[in-house]
Amino acid sequence: MTDNDWQRVGGLDPKSLQPARHLAQNIAQWPARLLHSYMPQEPDNSHLNLTFEADRCVLATRHIRRDISMEMRLADLFLQFREGGVLVSHEMNVEERSPAQVEAWILVELLHRDVDRDRFSKDLPYEIKDPIVGDAFDYAPESFTNELRELARWYANAASALSKVKAKHGLSSEMNCRPQTLQLDVKIALDKAQPETGPQLTLGFSPGNERQLEPHFFVINDGPQQTTLAIGKTVSASEIIRDGGDGEMVLSFFDDAIGQARKHSS
Repeated sequence: MTDNDWQRVGGLDPKSLQPARHLAQNIAQWPARLLHSYMPQEPDNSHLNLTFEADRCVLATRHIRRDISMEMRLADLFLQFREGGVLVSHEMNVEERSPAQVEAWILVELLHRDVDRDRFSKDLPYEIKDPIVGDAFDYAPESFTNELRELARWYANAASALSKVKAKHGLSSEMNCRPQTLQLDVKIALDKAQPETGPQLTLGFSPGNERQLEPHFFVINDGPQQTTLAIGKTVSASEIIRDGGDGEMVLSFFDDAIGQARKHSS
């Protein structure tokens, strides 16, 4: 992976990014709520999937009505609506804003765009750990400016690595960001003759969670024919930094997992 593809990381201890990850996860629930309120609901919650746009390092929703969508900038957590892919003039800086104030802003933006705001709901089909709700606390992304920028660089690197793997192995699966965990992932059907019913791999990036505090890349076997191969395999941000931090370790990690999985599934 060239220097142009992989942004320099390692200026901060990867474990120190957890408060920024927690805050980003909380803010990302607003675009998720928008999708859950206006999109047809899917049993696997795929209607909540966000897309990652690497050029500006944003997470974005699909169009909820006509050409209306919302994005969240990872580096500072600003929220902004878009019409036809073009940003509207009124952005939401969540610094020192409560969840109730963000909700009020969303409702006004929906009203201005002639979207039935009565359909907007904060309900989601899952819960996140330690949610920031109500008026008791304000969001404070400026307290984690450096951490959010570093986290954004990890996301850009993850998207680059996953895109390279997709291109190399001829994968057609979309790259999704799941707001419940903020993980980026793609799915691979190991048996081309049975893409829907055969064994699958999920390749992805997690910004960290309660079990593994720092950002990490992972490979998980899923699908109806699970095996023990590759389940729970990860490579952490610390390991990547110690290896030189240039991204080659990530590509090798994914390539090896795909090769082993296909060998065992044939």
